[in-house]
Amino acid sequence: MHGLFSYLEDRPGGADPLFHELSHGESFLAMLASGRFADAGFFVLDEPEAGLSFESLLVLVGLLAELAADPRAQVLLATHSPVLAAIPGATCCSSTRTDSPRPPGRTWRWWTTTAVSWVRLCSSCGTC
Repeated sequence: MHGLFSYLEDRPGGADPLFHELSHGESFLAMLASGRFADAGFFVLDEPEAGLSFESLLVLVGLLAELAADPRAQVLLATHSPVLAAIPGATCCSSTRTDSPRPPGRTWRWWTTTAVSWVRLCSSCGTC
């Protein structure tokens, strides 16, 4: 995103903030709120929760839920966040080399229903 922010700052005239003067999380949310993501499109995000506080993560959830509700838009994101995986309407896929540690028939929604379920998942797969 650094290169994109530099490109935008080198071309004044828009209503963009000075992204480089903001924190990583603030600049990311400012980019999402800029209107560039308010229309049809295919949006690919790699771990968008990185650098966000929990409050900012909830703002991101709202923005992504609005975007996903638009039938002309698609969002593909890679995440480790159970909060983002629980966005209504999300389809979750795993790209691990081994079988998922969850029991057959369980979905990501089940794992995010309680903190205890999430802790069990983390301890069973060894990522926490």
